[in-house]
Amino acid sequence: MTRRNSWETGTSGGAAVHPHIRAELLSEVSTDGVIGLTRVLRAAGRGDQDAAQMPVAALLRALPGMGSLTAHELLRSAHIREDQQVRDLDAYQWGPLLQIMSRLSRAPYGIR
Repeated sequence: MTRRNSWETGTSGGAAVHPHIRAELLSEVSTDGVIGLTRVLRAAGRGDQDAAQMPVAALLRALPGMGSLTAHELLRSAHIREDQQVRDLDAYQWGPLLQIMSRLSRAPYGIR
């Protein structure tokens, strides 16, 4: 994908995630699956405030084939609150989240 989104360039316009940017981030995850989720998480790690303010639960639910119940169970297993933003994850939550993403990338049931 070659388009340049504001979240990819790190140009955040304000304190809260603008609905248009939020939709772009969720669309990226929905379209590209785990690869898109990885891009959003990396952008957050590079200091992109829009990506960092996204709720982890919303990003997981945006994955193709991911239902709300499955997302809830995965969040619970990683000790991540439903409303927790990417920027608020600690080291004890990143490890399990990365393991979940690794498992999902190998899942045969449609989550890419």
